[in-house]
Amino acid sequence: MPCLPAGRRPRAVLFDLDGTLLNCERAHARLRKTLCEMMGLDAEKMRSGGRVISELFREQGLGEKEYRLYVRLWRLGEAQVRPRLFWDANLTFEMLAARGVMTAIGTNRPANAYLVKLLRAADLNVRRLSFVLAQDKRPLLARFKLFMAEGIMLPCPVVPSRHPKPDPRFIEPVRRKLERLPGYPSSVLFVGDTLVDLEFAKKNGFTFAGTLHGVLKDRAVWEAHGADLILPRLRDLLKHIE
Repeated sequence: MPCLPAGRRPRAVLFDLDGTLLNCERAHARLRKTLCEMMGLDAEKMRSGGRVISELFREQGLGEKEYRLYVRLWRLGEAQVRPRLFWDANLTFEMLAARGVMTAIGTNRPANAYLVKLLRAADLNVRRLSFVLAQDKRPLLARFKLFMAEGIMLPCPVVPSRHPKPDPRFIEPVRRKLERLPGYPSSVLFVGDTLVDLEFAKKNGFTFAGTLHGVLKDRAVWEAHGADLILPRLRDLLKHIE
């Protein structure tokens, strides 16, 4: 079983959102199947595996109109199923904070008001987060829209990144903050449930922990791709942080 070398203590832990903190895989699979049947899309090709949805539409030669309709219907459907946190997510945040570890989220969801509302609806303890890093190809506009949206502010900043995972530049808006940590970049631990997450972490020299409760549940696949840790449950991460 992979484990961290002695003395390699994470100073910051970044979590993916969907499938890592949010227990949403089954609900998303049903929703994706329903929407693809409605819109005449190939449900298998619409499995994102951690990638941004707009890329999947471009690869299939679909236009902006179809993409916007899919996103609008997705949000309506997701509001009905209301994805919930894995039960030990907030507990893990609390324990990391008690041990002085910076905690944050890095997601390929768009940096917008819907993301903020989703985090609130899931009862995620955002007060323990240093930031939420999300993707948006127009980061300045995203920042302005978040600033102007009344009543949706979080205790931590939502930081837009122009580049989605697995592009290593996804981390650029917060890199300076992380570079001040002792042992950077290996002292940054990214926790995710897809190979997109692993690829992003490895390109940046981060330590990576793969979960067994999200999209990828095969321990052998994680081991074959060089995951530093494999976590059956989120709280198992605490065993590796003194």
